[in-house]
Amino acid sequence: MTLPACNETEQRLRALGATASAPQCHGVLCGLLAVGDADARETWLAETVGEEAPGAEIDELYETTLQQLDDPEFGLDLLLPGDDEADLAERTRALADWAGGFTFGVACAGRAPEDLPAEVAEFVRDAAEVAALTDGDEDEGDEADYAEVVEYLRAGTLLARTECRSGRGSDDADDAGDAEDAGGADDRDETLG
Repeated sequence: MTLPACNETEQRLRALGATASAPQCHGVLCGLLAVGDADARETWLAETVGEEAPGAEIDELYETTLQQLDDPEFGLDLLLPGDDEADLAERTRALADWAGGFTFGVACAGRAPEDLPAEVAEFVRDAAEVAALTDGDEDEGDEADYAEVVEYLRAGTLLARTECRSGRGSDDADDAGDAEDAGGADDRDETLG
């Protein structure tokens, strides 16, 4: 249940015509799944690669992310470059991309902050602030700050998944296999990229 490497995923997505980075695409997927979009896979593909059948590697990214979100051991990983692949500034930009993708995914699911549980709405606002990091902001941090923000986004995503699922009807709550339920993608008014 391990995500593919960020750079390999980036290459696969680019080959499919994605204009967004791999972290941003993964953030969109996590946002959709966290707030329970019933058509998360289709919405994610439409917004990131524009293909219904993008291949086994991209399907694997979707399935692994879904499994990690539902892992009782809270095993979610964010698709980000490792410290052996990129310097801190590049990883911070990737983290901002992931956070921007997450907030876009929530919007694609048709979920406004006021429609979400209070803690989730606060987390979405925080993610939007992380997404707004600029190059100037990157120099002020260090590895510990970066790791802290990664952990906050990871934990917040898991919280959003739990809180948004707990608000489902009792019939849906028993259907763990179809975890992406409430909301629709019809309210999208943005495009990714």
